[in-house]
Amino acid sequence: MRLSLNSFLETKVGPPKITTEPKLENIVSTVNLACELDLRKITLQAKNAEYNPKRFAAVIMRIHSPKTTALIFSSGKIVCTGAKSESDSRTCLLYTSPSPRDRQKSRMPSSACKKKKKK
Repeated sequence: MRLSLNSFLETKVGPPKITTEPKLENIVSTVNLACELDLRKITLQAKNAEYNPKRFAAVIMRIHSPKTTALIFSSGKIVCTGAKSESDSRTCLLYTSPSPRDRQKSRMPSSACKKKKKK
């Protein structure tokens, strides 16, 4: 007797559970620092940062707690992905902020921010 994949899974695992409540899986947040960033300086001084301009034009900073990833662009924009809650997303942005007032939590040097030239 041959079993189809669906009937095999139902006998071993049981029928799939259907939930009607939405579940947050990934929160993406962005911030614009309104200044240009020196990506090489960030990579040399920050922890868990990688920068390969031939592959991708941003610094990739992986944060362990909360488990999130920040993309830092030279234009001053930061994108945090992988957060499970709004507070995790805020913590990710705090870690990547070059602001001197957040220096205790920040992993980015405050000297990385250059003033944007006004046109």
